[in-house]
Formats: sequence, C-alpha cells, structure tokens
Amino acid sequence: MKKSLLAGILILAIIFVLPVTLNAQEVNDFDLSDLSAVAGISYTTFNEADDGPGIYLGAGLEATPELFAVAQYERYFTSNLSLNGIAGTFSYDYSGLLDFAPDLPELFILGGLGYYFGEYDDNNDSEDVSGMGVRLGTGVAQEIAEDLDFRASLGYRLLDADRDLSGFEVSGGISYSF
Repeated sequence: MKKSLLAGILILAIIFVLPVTLNAQEVNDFDLSDLSAVAGISYTTFNEADDGPGIYLGAGLEATPELFAVAQYERYFTSNLSLNGIAGTFSYDYSGLLDFAPDLPELFILGGLGYYFGEYDDNNDSEDVSGMGVRLGTGVAQEIAEDLDFRASLGYRLLDADRDLSGFEVSGGISYSF
C-alpha cells in the first residue's frame, strides 16, 4: 500500500510539473465544448484474482492542447472478484514532439490515481477489498468522426487492496467532445 501511494504521489507531481499554462482568460472562456464524455471496455490481469473484462465511463476536460484529464468510474468483472473504482487519469499528448511524423495519430502517456473497492470471493468465502491504486501507461487516440475519437491504451495498475490486485490492462473506447 505504501509503495503504490508513494508512486501515485510521484506520478501526479510529474504530471503537474509538465508545462501546463492556463491563464485567467482561458479559465473565463470555459464552456461546454471543453468537456468530453469517455466510455470503453478493458481486459485486466490481477496478481491474486482471475483475469477479466471491465468497463469505464467518465468525463474529461482538455486542460491544454496536450493535457487531457478524466474522472471516471470503473467496474471489473471476474469469476472471483467484483471491483469498482473511482479514478482520475491524466494523459499527455507527446506526438507534437515527433517532428519526423506529423501525420501520426495522437500518442500519449498516462498516469492516474484511484480508489478501488469491492468483494473477493474465494470458494464461497467472500471478503471486502479496498485500497488506493496507481496507473501508468501509454496509448493512442485517432479521430474517427467530428468530435469523436477512438482511444486505446496499455497500462499497469499498482493496487494493494488487502490483496495484490496489481496487473496489466488493455483498453479501448471512445471520447466524444461536446
């Protein structure tokens, strides 16, 4: 638990140190077009539980052209684990740094911190699990229609929720900008 919390604080510090420049005029100009809805599916491995699918649903805000912040609800379904999560993730688009390939889709790194809770069932003996988790990863986003993007990512979650529920996650979904 201490390692994942420390890693989460470190990730958030790195993300906030990135060149984020919101001035007062940009904040005053905020409107609904700055918001996005995100939804998707995932497949996750867990160290001390069965692997399985998941879903996520949330709202995002483009803080700068490079930084996208999302608050989301996550739900994982496995044969012996029922897990919910409330998470905040940040993705940083680094494709602008790659001058040699201007037509690439958006490439991003991501980090996040979340609170996870649920129930682990071991041979009809269930126990409640909860804890803080940290996510690190990378991904790609491609516009498929006006205001509609396909997003895919590969990440790793550090999660000590009374059991070691750390593992890899691959996800795909959409984001719709209002």
